[in-house]
Amino acid sequence: FIPRWRCGRRTSLGQCLSRAQMDTTLWAPAAAVGVVLLITALAVRFMFSGARGTQGAKGSGAANANEGPKFPGGNLLLYFGSQTGTAEGFANTLRDEGRKLGFDAHVVDLEDFDAEQLTSADKAIFLVATHGEGDPTDNAIEFFRWMDERVQEQDSTVLEHVQVATFALGNTQYEHFNAAGRKCHKRLLELGAQEMYALGEGDDDNQLEDDFENWKQELWPSLVKQFQPSGSSASTDSLEVPELLYAVKFLEVNGGKCQARRFSESEVASSAKHFFGYDGVGEVTICENTELRQPSDPGSTKHVEVDLEQSGVSYQTADNAYVLPENSSAVVHSVAAAMGWQLDQPFLIEAKSDEFKHFIPTPCTIRRALTKYVDLTGLPKRSTLHALACFATDDEERKRLIHLSSQSGVEEMHSFIQKSGRSLAELLAVHFTSCKVPLDQFLHLAPRLATRAYTISSSSSVQKKKLAMTVSVVGQEFDDGRTFKGVCTGFLENLPVGAKIDLFVRKSTFRLPHDTQTPIILVGPGTGIAPMRAMLQEREYLRGRGRSLGKSRMYFGCKRRDQDFLYQDLLEGYVRDGVLDELRLAFSREQSQKVYVQHLIKEDADVIWDLIGDQKGYVYVCGATNMGADVLAAIKEIAHAKGGMDGQKFVSEMQSAGRYVAELWSA
Repeated sequence: FIPRWRCGRRTSLGQCLSRAQMDTTLWAPAAAVGVVLLITALAVRFMFSGARGTQGAKGSGAANANEGPKFPGGNLLLYFGSQTGTAEGFANTLRDEGRKLGFDAHVVDLEDFDAEQLTSADKAIFLVATHGEGDPTDNAIEFFRWMDERVQEQDSTVLEHVQVATFALGNTQYEHFNAAGRKCHKRLLELGAQEMYALGEGDDDNQLEDDFENWKQELWPSLVKQFQPSGSSASTDSLEVPELLYAVKFLEVNGGKCQARRFSESEVASSAKHFFGYDGVGEVTICENTELRQPSDPGSTKHVEVDLEQSGVSYQTADNAYVLPENSSAVVHSVAAAMGWQLDQPFLIEAKSDEFKHFIPTPCTIRRALTKYVDLTGLPKRSTLHALACFATDDEERKRLIHLSSQSGVEEMHSFIQKSGRSLAELLAVHFTSCKVPLDQFLHLAPRLATRAYTISSSSSVQKKKLAMTVSVVGQEFDDGRTFKGVCTGFLENLPVGAKIDLFVRKSTFRLPHDTQTPIILVGPGTGIAPMRAMLQEREYLRGRGRSLGKSRMYFGCKRRDQDFLYQDLLEGYVRDGVLDELRLAFSREQSQKVYVQHLIKEDADVIWDLIGDQKGYVYVCGATNMGADVLAAIKEIAHAKGGMDGQKFVSEMQSAGRYVAELWSA
């Protein structure tokens, strides 16, 4: 995929002549003279318009000579590396703002990276998220490989004519914070690119969007000054409905039945491929949905099992399952009513540009789009509030939306939206009822419904055609009686046996040692127990087939034994049966001083060092990132205190050998 820069519309000489109305009653010599003069004038006009069209071949159209060029800032490529769509959303925001300010901005998925396109560009901005253990996102892997190869070949001039800026997206709770974005920026400069604006970094553990807004606050003034010496009178704060790369066409109502078109993978946005059946998505059936906590616990954790028969989905022990959540019928109806839409109205998305990639399968009904593809219950971003202001017909509502989306309204926005858990659906149905957003613009401003990942808590050897997940139901009650609930856990929470859901599977790093006699240490408090349950189930299976098992210890933690001790009977049974040698429990609320798994690990320093230092055992950690950091620090401390080794070096060697495996999430 290489965007084809659209030339300005040009009228051919033949078309001009065909439109000329000539009075055939004139005598021939006069007619001949008139034709010659007309042809001469049109030829001159055509020649100049052709010149302008050639000049605009790298832009999206030529302006009239007396108006000046539409994009005096020239071309601007906006590359994104995104796993969940956040970086892609930021790229689209920059596109809309850049075009307001006179830059011919185009968004490019790094999955479609073309070296010639970049090396021939003059300006490019990269929005790069970090995935996994400091890795680039799936759609950016080949681009990073290209940069690495060029650096290895010492090709320090390949990007010498390109000016770049980079915004990195990450989370400080992870060990390799913004590693991919930082590496991208470093590699670009090593390949000769010039830095036109400083590297920006966003932290999803705090306020990622605020970091992005703060970074770009001076980005545009800087770029306008560099590339539009005469300046620009436009502002990114102006209320302008963005120009879309697609159109929505409403179809005849046919009872809500639609058959979506098929698109090749290259025609689909990388972060939306699962909507189109790519990524190995399959429809599975709920066969168990039970509560794991005791009735005295106000929280909820569900054990959810699905039947994989005829789904095409397969997995290996402790892989990751990605669930495609759905919005509730009540939320869908509230938004449709607020917008004045008929839910069974079918529509089609048609591309208006070669640059466009489909992000939802159409034709489909508005009901299906709102249920499956649009995030209605997430917390809106400032950019979303600013976009909504364009459609508010009430002056007070428009002013409030503008204020909440402004720099001066940041604190109020955090209080009103984020701390109070107000969703996009609530804003439209309750607080800003004058906003009537056309469907095409709504699909542009509303974020897509993202998948949610759960580490599989079952062994594929034991239950090949069934997959288990351990799901913590995320929710919060507010003083005014409102309840905020996570979209996926709210979706899964009460699904009955027999209900259908869509999911796909990706490999995890949790794999038992090939030598089953190798010692293992499992650390999985809370729902971090999921892969530990799967691996213990696998060990039980292996022992049943005559395999000898090495020493094993497990560290589990929760609030109280009588409230949220997940899988208590199962774990205690594994200890009795010899599948698990030692179960160490940290109940944080059962004593005055809180005790966590990392405290128990330090207490067991001698045993831990024997298993990982002397016997070369494996350590597996799953759970919240802050817990993971504390456990890692404890292991380093033990290596130094008991083994006389450099703790960081010891752990790094374990990680390189695959003997220290951690999959963590931000709490």
